[in-house]
Amino acid sequence: MSNSFVAIDFETANSFRGSACEIGLARVVDGNVEARFESLIKPHDEHSQFDGINIGVHGLKESDVRDSPEFYQVWPDVRDFVGDLPLVAHNAAFDVRVLRELFHLYSIAVPPVRYYCTLVLSRQALDLVSYSLPFVALELGVSQDEHHRAGSDALCAAQIATALVEQSDHGDLEKLCESLRVTVGQFDGESWFSSRSKGSSGGGGDFNAARIEEIRSSMGEQLSEMVDPEGPLYGQRVAFTGGLSSMTRAEAAAKVLAAGGEPQAGVNKATNYLVIGTENGYTLDPRTATTAKFAKAEAFRAKGSPIEILDELTFSRML
Repeated sequence: MSNSFVAIDFETANSFRGSACEIGLARVVDGNVEARFESLIKPHDEHSQFDGINIGVHGLKESDVRDSPEFYQVWPDVRDFVGDLPLVAHNAAFDVRVLRELFHLYSIAVPPVRYYCTLVLSRQALDLVSYSLPFVALELGVSQDEHHRAGSDALCAAQIATALVEQSDHGDLEKLCESLRVTVGQFDGESWFSSRSKGSSGGGGDFNAARIEEIRSSMGEQLSEMVDPEGPLYGQRVAFTGGLSSMTRAEAAAKVLAAGGEPQAGVNKATNYLVIGTENGYTLDPRTATTAKFAKAEAFRAKGSPIEILDELTFSRML
């Protein structure tokens, strides 16, 4: 099977996944980038507000997309560009959710789609302190022009996918998934099966026991109804450092609980994720990330702990 696919990336105006304001595509045929497509998108009127955290990430504002086409107008070109090829995305759970929300929002018939996630594959193939796009790109020698712009991130994901295949003994992404025990994602109008590593584990953790119980109690019976056993934070221990720009620490802890995870007050050898919420945490970069807890996380990783660093945007998308 040839190593051919289309890498996709969306930027959104706000927390609603269907608020796409930009799309980027990069088509790879036999391991080579053959063509690129990108377009600004005017979000649907019901979800057109641009939130501060999103603007801070990609720099796009309502005025930038005011005269742009809506997704239903862009979709025919996207459909023709993709054809029958599978999709690739870094943190595909986010971009696939955006695509599915857009199909629903505009009553577009959902085609059958197979997809691969370079975030999941990188976690299995590489040993890094963070698997955000800049860290993985730097590790694999992939250049990146404008992180958090759809065209640039789609191209970067395409090159990461190609690099992961090239450094392995396998000729394409499907065989690479088989060797790394990663499922291939797929969805259609009836179902959605995510791309994830087989055999992920979870556990406990402690986050100021009194405070965490207070938050847990305040959520009441709704908590069990919220938990999604298939979610990426289910059973995971999550610690935080720095001030979060999109929520308070208590809100973040509640969201982790609602996702079936366990928030922690500090980093220890059992921590799965450390979320960096510094002022520019959403642009976490391997060349500038230097905090005490970051250093502590690296020290634990050196001793074999599974901790991974997340920026605030990645954490929000995982939620």
